[in-house]
Amino acid sequence: LENHRGPFPMRLVQIKSNKDKETKVFYSITGQGADSPPVGVFTIERETGWLEVTQPLDREEIGKYVLFSHAVSANGQPVEDPMEIIITVTDQNDNKPVFTKQVFVGYVEENAKPGTSVMTVNATDADDAVNVDNGIISYSIVSQEPPRPHHQMFTIDPQKGVISVLGTGLDREATPNYTLIVQATDQEGRGLSTTATAVIEVTDANDNIPVFDPTMYEGTVDENEVGLEVARLHVTDLDMPGSPAWQAVYRIKSGDQDGAFSITTDPNTNDGILRTAKGLDYETRSRYDLVVTVENKVPLSVSLGLSSASVLVLVRDVNEPPVFVPPVKRVEVSEDLPVGHEVTSYTAQDPDKDQRNKITYRMGSDPAGWLAIHPENGIVTAVQPLDRESVHAINSTYKAIVLAVDNGVPDATGTGTLLLLLQDVNDNGPTPEPRIFDICSRQPEEQTLTIVDKDLPPNTYPFEAALEHGSSTNWTVKVSGQDSLVLKLQKELEPGEYSIFLRLTDSQGKAQVTQVKAQVCECEGAAENCQQRAFTATAIVEIRDAIDNIPVFTLSWARPPLPHALSLCAPRSFHRPLGHRGAKQPLAAGGPLRAPEGAGCSQGRTRAAGHRHPCYRHAEEAPGPPSGAGGEPGSVPRAAAPREAGRSDEHGLPAVILLTAPRSLHVPGPAHALWALGRGRLGRRQLHCGSTSPGCQKNPQNPAGLGSASPRGCGAARARVPSGHRGVPPARPAQPGRSVLG
Repeated sequence: LENHRGPFPMRLVQIKSNKDKETKVFYSITGQGADSPPVGVFTIERETGWLEVTQPLDREEIGKYVLFSHAVSANGQPVEDPMEIIITVTDQNDNKPVFTKQVFVGYVEENAKPGTSVMTVNATDADDAVNVDNGIISYSIVSQEPPRPHHQMFTIDPQKGVISVLGTGLDREATPNYTLIVQATDQEGRGLSTTATAVIEVTDANDNIPVFDPTMYEGTVDENEVGLEVARLHVTDLDMPGSPAWQAVYRIKSGDQDGAFSITTDPNTNDGILRTAKGLDYETRSRYDLVVTVENKVPLSVSLGLSSASVLVLVRDVNEPPVFVPPVKRVEVSEDLPVGHEVTSYTAQDPDKDQRNKITYRMGSDPAGWLAIHPENGIVTAVQPLDRESVHAINSTYKAIVLAVDNGVPDATGTGTLLLLLQDVNDNGPTPEPRIFDICSRQPEEQTLTIVDKDLPPNTYPFEAALEHGSSTNWTVKVSGQDSLVLKLQKELEPGEYSIFLRLTDSQGKAQVTQVKAQVCECEGAAENCQQRAFTATAIVEIRDAIDNIPVFTLSWARPPLPHALSLCAPRSFHRPLGHRGAKQPLAAGGPLRAPEGAGCSQGRTRAAGHRHPCYRHAEEAPGPPSGAGGEPGSVPRAAAPREAGRSDEHGLPAVILLTAPRSLHVPGPAHALWALGRGRLGRRQLHCGSTSPGCQKNPQNPAGLGSASPRGCGAARARVPSGHRGVPPARPAQPGRSVLG
């Protein structure tokens, strides 16, 4: 028996061997409580065999001990096999029940029916509940707070500890929670007991409908306004704020057959926000009488009906812009419509019928300026020729924007889109592309050009091609395929630029004569072999009044590329005193003007134009100038700025220009080449060739030799210097066969 009060040691049982008559027997025990922990709880008298307990026992610590008794002779030899001894500690009710929690929390929905399980409480007891009832627990409810609507709203299962609803009338809005004191008693309710707290939270059920407060609303909105707040509807709901049973859902029950309004819930205030879902039209409907209902997100737990409210919406009239009918108008019109003729009539209607506004028309967007519209009747006329091939006509369609402005307050503007579908007429002759090409003078390849016709079929191919203005002397032409032609050179030509006049005719007889430029190069076969092309230019001679009265010439060209040498055509030698100590120096025909000593070249040699290579004695030895020198075709760039000898200016023009003459030419003073070391003031005059001298060969493409850059095509040199220049007599007119300078 646990908790025995003694005295100790207390005898329990005597162990005795039947061999003790034959020999002296000694007893001992082993096992838990003897020689194993807890050691010494049990002992045995060595000679008598009495088993004794030395202290009170606690069943809750060790309910059963297993020992083994041993019997041996005086010499220690066993006289018996070990015997098992089982000691069972009988229970005393010495432990109270213990709840697993001091506070239990449970939940129950309001309006729950009797018998609805709420929660379970649990307690344990260390005493024996198998052999005796010391550990059998019984549960009970000691108290309930608050005791409403009555003091026994809940009950508890005495064996299982399950708390359930006993009475009716749970209402979260009245009593949101209950506190119960529950008791656990062992020995089936007759023994020791303990208590704990059970808190029951009453959860919300949707047992309250949202109610409009107030139930009538009124709002005013301008017509055509979309998404505008018309009214804010307020409701009250006794259910738990924020819960689905409290959250409101609004619906428009009647009065909005055309879906002009929408209503949503404000998540913070639970109000209903009524807005326009589309623009309202005062002329169609000026007021709306709406009925709005409200319910919760979750269904009602009881049938209580729905709350409703009335909303009066008044539509305010505003000045609306005129509306074109149709908003996009497509009109087919021929591109050769005469100027001043009517294209179409494009009018708008004013939706504000009661206001009777006047509409005025004008063009809003007319990219090409082709159209005009009558301000009163909306008739569109052509004020400029239409052109289907214009960049303003995309895919043969011209887009214009027409405006209609009423005189309301404030005025309103409507827009309409006018699309002119331009019908093609044969107003463009075919033309060749490209308009300029390179070709070798010997055994040239055929040149294939593309025929371009801006018109549409059938005003295009098949094409016919012919040569005009004597071009057939040197060339032949034939149409190749659907949109190509082939030009062929019939005989060898001198290098230069030649004009070819091509007459192309489309299938409807529309013809166009186009000038094509052929650059004939001194080469054979493919045009890619052309390395030096014919060059013509206007030379600009700048006469700089140097400090020592020695003129320095610089030249620039109107177009690249630059020649290796430029011929100043002088049919006869001439002398021109320029005030430099009265000296004169002739220039041999075909020879270059040489730079003076100290100009970067050794005596008697000339530096190549635009190069830093060694100087050359003759122009033919010098390499060509840098590529890209000169200006755009047809323009005259600024003259080369003074720079050190042998350098190029910002346009890539050489600083030293070699001039050759077909006959001797006398230049006063030291032999200055045309290098840009000039100083002082300058005069600027054009230099060009006149009639051909015996020393020049006439170019058939340039019979006058004008602007020729080839040593073979030159005439009388002609230049002008400001009259009165120091040591320079007045200018004299040029005569055939003679050169005049000054």
